[in-house]
Amino acid sequence: MRDVKKLAVTALAACALVLSTVTAAGAQTHALRATPKPTASVLFTPDVILVGKRFKSLERLTVTLVGFNTYVRKIRATKLGSFRIVIGAIDLNDCNAYKLKVVGALGSRFSFSHPTAPC
Repeated sequence: MRDVKKLAVTALAACALVLSTVTAAGAQTHALRATPKPTASVLFTPDVILVGKRFKSLERLTVTLVGFNTYVRKIRATKLGSFRIVIGAIDLNDCNAYKLKVVGALGSRFSFSHPTAPC
């Protein structure tokens, strides 16, 4: 009878260990999903517009667009972590090569290089 109790206690301990490991792994996976990476893009309308989202709330950002010229703007993200900058009518379109880089004072980072595209 003692062996059966030992076996039962051992089995319960093993189940608890497996359950805690699975729960911790699930919580870690959920935490990774809860913080999506920042993203930004260039919109080519008559004016060139830089937009971004998923940055930290009210974070100070330095946004750099390098094409034929270099454009640097400092801005603060909104409470929701987004921004919108109108550069204006410049000689750059989605056929040209350009680089977009956003660096936040609280550690958020984004960079993207667009190669020359045949148009």
